[in-house]
Amino acid sequence: MHVWVVALMLLVSMASILNACAPAQPVKTKVVSAVAPDVDPYVIGPDDVLEVIVWKEPDLSSHQLTVVNDGTITEPLAGRIQAAGKTTAEVQEALTKSLKPFVDNPNVTVRVLEARSQVIYIQGMVRSPGKFPLQSDEYLSQALAQAGGFSEFADRSKIRIERHDRDKIEEITIDYRDVQAGEDLTADIRLVKGDTIFVK
Repeated sequence: MHVWVVALMLLVSMASILNACAPAQPVKTKVVSAVAPDVDPYVIGPDDVLEVIVWKEPDLSSHQLTVVNDGTITEPLAGRIQAAGKTTAEVQEALTKSLKPFVDNPNVTVRVLEARSQVIYIQGMVRSPGKFPLQSDEYLSQALAQAGGFSEFADRSKIRIERHDRDKIEEITIDYRDVQAGEDLTADIRLVKGDTIFVK
């Protein structure tokens, strides 16, 4: 065997040994502290679909009950009950009170099957603008992903969120570039029902 072939084989072997002995590159991680948001009880709204179960009273139970536009539901014997603006616990209490003259110790359970009133709106320079269901603990970045992300010429420096709160309208302007760069994660705000996001 030629000397140069032996020398080449030795060099390859030494390189393999050195690579095996080299320290592994550390994995870089970044931990960002965050405070878990307080989760308020769900407030029922028009178009929500409820399930009402009256224990041992199947004729008084309803498995698909839609809250109508005026915010009410209608239950056998109990009549019309205001549901919009109330929690399930409050509706249970109202139904229990209304059924007491007809049922001994009524045991009522109310739960939300479909939260159809929980929606947000995204308009402007996104790929799929429109109305979207609001997911639990949804943030701006997640909503924009639902809309397919930004269109090509979107201005990410001035995203405006319009928020209705009873008798006032709050406008929030966000430089989303800070969110994307990881420089200001607080700008990735938590959304609430009825928020309208405008992207120019």
